[in-house]
Amino acid sequence: IKTNIELHLKIITDESFIKGKNINVHYLEKKINMYKM
Repeated sequence: IKTNIELHLKIITDESFIKGKNINVHYLEKKINMYKM
């Protein structure tokens, strides 16, 4: 199993994630794509 701890930390500390807003596949895809840049 490959994991990306840095990306996980960015997602779980994201304000929208903490508040439970905009959490769907598209939101996570956007976060992943932002991380790749």
